[in-house]
Amino acid sequence: MQKSRKKLRYISIALTAILTFSGCGLNSADRGSASNETTEAQYAKYLDDEVSIDFECIWAGTDSKAEYVANMISSFNEKYKGQYHVNVIEQTDYNTYESKLSAQIKAGQVPDVFTMKNYGQIKEYAAADKLMDFSTYLGQGDRASRYATGVLDEYKDGNKMCCIPYESGVVPIMYDMALLNSVGIQSIPTSWEEFFQTCDTLKEKGIDATSFMTGSNAWTAQLWFSYAVAATVGQDAWKGDMTSDAYEKAAKIVKKIYSYSPPDAIGAEAATVNQHFFNKETAIYTNGTWILGGIRNNAGQEFYDQVQVSPGLSYEEMNGNSFISYIQAFICAAKQEDPKKQEAVEAFIDHITDTANVTGLSEASGATFCINVDTSKITDPLQGQIINGCKNADFTIRSFESSVPSDTSAAFPKALEQYVTNQISVQEFLNTLQSPPKNE
Repeated sequence: MQKSRKKLRYISIALTAILTFSGCGLNSADRGSASNETTEAQYAKYLDDEVSIDFECIWAGTDSKAEYVANMISSFNEKYKGQYHVNVIEQTDYNTYESKLSAQIKAGQVPDVFTMKNYGQIKEYAAADKLMDFSTYLGQGDRASRYATGVLDEYKDGNKMCCIPYESGVVPIMYDMALLNSVGIQSIPTSWEEFFQTCDTLKEKGIDATSFMTGSNAWTAQLWFSYAVAATVGQDAWKGDMTSDAYEKAAKIVKKIYSYSPPDAIGAEAATVNQHFFNKETAIYTNGTWILGGIRNNAGQEFYDQVQVSPGLSYEEMNGNSFISYIQAFICAAKQEDPKKQEAVEAFIDHITDTANVTGLSEASGATFCINVDTSKITDPLQGQIINGCKNADFTIRSFESSVPSDTSAAFPKALEQYVTNQISVQEFLNTLQSPPKNE
């Protein structure tokens, strides 16, 4: 089906081009006598001249960046009409996409351009010589200056640069202040001790305090665990032995968070957690800046305007004012033997990392990026508060998923569910994270 759609598009483009050529270069008599051979030759030349690349795009469907990204790609195709064309392959289910992509690459079918969030896997594919090396590309002109200070060096692998750090994830803790105010709470907590006092007050009034999930990759539960570890371990959050006392304290914090969540938390996926917060059914929630557009679109501007955010919380008067900050999406590309196709990929990367384009994308969606943006055009105060909060944090840590081996993150959801439902002990939970079963 996909090939048929491509063929129809090419035929349509080619016919338009041929009619244009005919109108410009032939009079009516000439056109009437033009041979089929000439038409076929023009058609073949047009197809030969346009280089087509496929882009596996996660910013589709209900993603807050979908509309703006679609417009960026359309403007690229218009700008390079007849020279380059990007075919979008929409991926609306992130987890299914990751599984599919892994199988595809292992089978030697690397997409022309695609996104990944696991840097460890990127390094594996780069070592297998499957990915395009962007080091020469980034060294040309002022391209490197587009990126935030240090971010390219952080993800350089020896002399190679096989990924482009693109969307960054900055994760605050979010509060529905209308719900908090309704039970007499006027300020947000700064410590885990205050946090659970807030949860107790909400629970007494029949309000589920926190959003929680164990389904899929247990994404928001991973974030809660990350913030708990930031508080109990500190800046070196992911460098220690996960069976130690500090991690046990963090695990117990997460289990306590679960105790204040809705009854559907076990097996819940991201959409359920999001909707609980959007529908004013839970008061406290954590997710990345990319969800800001989703909050506005789903819960409305009035709700959005009363949301407050905070950094990570202290524990026993230590390790507060932290932020989770990491790369949410790297852009990668297949190693190309065809220089024209490589040029097309590089032109596309130029387009989607253009400062004006990324500034517009950030403003439209609330997401943050590794590309420097024109901050004077970021008018959303909540987004600005998160960005400035991260800059002024005492320390930042990466998220659990972006910091641990893939086997560990794969084992987390099931182990967490067993732990919070008292099927396994806290030590068994931590032992699973420290020595997970192999994820075949």
